[in-house]
Order: sequence, then C-alpha cells, then structure tokens
Amino acid sequence: MNFIVALSCEAKPIIDELRLTKQFSPTPFPVFRNDFHRLVVSGIGKVAAAAATGFLLGSSSRKQEVQAYLNVGIAGHGTLQTNTAFIANCISDDQGKAFFYPPQIIDSDFELSRLCTCSNPNQKYEKGLGFDMEAHAFYSIASRSTTRELIQVLKVVSDNEGQSFESIQPTMVTDYICNHLPSILTFAQELDTLAKEISPNLETLDLQERARKIHPFSQSQIFQLDRLISHSRTFDLEEKDLIELIEKSNSPKEAIHNLNTFIDPARILS
Repeated sequence: MNFIVALSCEAKPIIDELRLTKQFSPTPFPVFRNDFHRLVVSGIGKVAAAAATGFLLGSSSRKQEVQAYLNVGIAGHGTLQTNTAFIANCISDDQGKAFFYPPQIIDSDFELSRLCTCSNPNQKYEKGLGFDMEAHAFYSIASRSTTRELIQVLKVVSDNEGQSFESIQPTMVTDYICNHLPSILTFAQELDTLAKEISPNLETLDLQERARKIHPFSQSQIFQLDRLISHSRTFDLEEKDLIELIEKSNSPKEAIHNLNTFIDPARILS
C-alpha cells in the first residue's frame, strides 16, 4: 500500500500507527516504509505531488504487481464542517485541466465530495466543493500506471468560511488526521486487498517473463502477450503447451496469433 502525503504533520499519525521507518538511502523525498507499506512526504503543491508520485511509482521493487495509491491530507471546504473526512469523487484543477472521477467501489462511511486542486491557497469557499493543492497532480500521474479504482484521495476538512486556513497549526492537522485514523487505515487496507486480488500470482508472472524472452516482442506485443497468458492461467491451460506454442511460432506476431487461437476454445466453453 502506498501513501502520498504533503506534510509531515499529516504523515505522522500514519507513520506512528503503522510503525514505518525512515529510508536513509538517498531519495528526493522523505520515504517511510515497512514490509507492507510505503509513505512519501511530497511537500506542498502540484509540482511536488506529481514528482513524489512519479518517484514512488518508479522506485517500486514489485513493478509487476498491481498496487494501490492513497493521497491523504487536509483540505478546505465550502460546505463541510472542519474535522470532517471525505473521499474525492470528482477532482478538478483550477487551471482548467482534465477532470478525474475516481471510481468508488469500496463501501465506507466517508462523505463524498468534489475537490479542486489550486495553485495557491484558496480563500473563496464555494458550496459543495473542497480545495487542496496536490490531488489533481497526484491522480494525473498515478492513473498512468495503475487502474483508477485503486487510486483514491482522502481529505480531512481543516478550514472553511468559519475557520480560515491562516489559523491552521501543525498540531491541529495531526489531531484531525488522528481523529479519523482507524477509518483511514481500514479504507487503505481494503484498497490494498483489492489490489492483491487482481494482481497476477507469482507463477503467472514467471510464465510471462519466460515467454517475453522467446521472441523480440514490442511493447504493445508484450502487453498482448501478458494479457493472453493471464487469460490462459484463468482457464487452467498447461504451461508447457503455451511455451511450446510460442517457441514454434516464427515471429512475435505469429506467437500472439497462435496464442489467441489456442485460447479461444477455452473462452467459448467458459
């Protein structure tokens, strides 16, 4: 499970509860981890969030596995009370860039709200809308590498019309995150469980790796090959038959065609 957090005071409750330890090898951002979780403290703003997310994606030691990514932090809001946690179900940018709609497939008690990522601290609290400075950039980068169901943004309201952002103190931020920490970690665990359910198993990963070495497959052909091998394992087709079929093919294109032809009868019967 991967966390992207802007501020140390937002990260502290998660680090303490999960007993994450700081990674002391040279990294462009503070990174904390244990055997099951990674957390990066990005700093404030779109550029920092995008860079930290890209770093986290690129530094994974388990690139073949499907992984979940959760942006946690504070946000202003035009309607919700302070200390209210919400999930962003629509993420926009104040520069008019693309809208993102994270699919909500996990049941939770969190509020759902639109969220706008701003280039500067927001002082106009539009009704029904949250405001932060990282989510859109985070989501834009993460969604290039991971299925969107597994990329989520969870915010706790820190300021609104009744409490300005100038009054926010680090200890207040930590307290807000602490207040919702059990629910935040439960949500993260459910995301992580979903990621594991759709990740290919180690035998499939090994078979895909062996198959890629047989011919000089292009990147698009590797994508097709991996997908066909995943399908073949779903239908319990024999590994040796698949490897033999690829080895007897005269080209990458022919190997893809032969795999499709070989798997088709199993698809029809399933």
